[in-house]
Amino acid sequence: ANKAVDSYALAELDFRFHTLIAQITRNRYFADSARRLHSALARFICPAYQAAGDASLSIAEHEQIVEALARRDAQLAKQRFSEHTTKGRQRILNILGLGNQPIPL
Repeated sequence: ANKAVDSYALAELDFRFHTLIAQITRNRYFADSARRLHSALARFICPAYQAAGDASLSIAEHEQIVEALARRDAQLAKQRFSEHTTKGRQRILNILGLGNQPIPL
């Protein structure tokens, strides 16, 4: 059985991580778009964490992004971030019962 998770706390940490990544780009349009997108997805993120029982997959992906940034490998960081958003979107679709559908872009 999964331990109860504080899905709201996990969602807040996820929002803070994505906000920080957006801020370090120093692109205010990207930062604003990322903030608005995350806000729109917030109602799906909590159920996704609750269903998963933890955030280990997301955290591992976050760590890969941070490692790429620490190495100053912009291309790898971009690739890891893209993979993370794609996988996160798929996890949310799975929670909604739409996991067999093509991933919307």
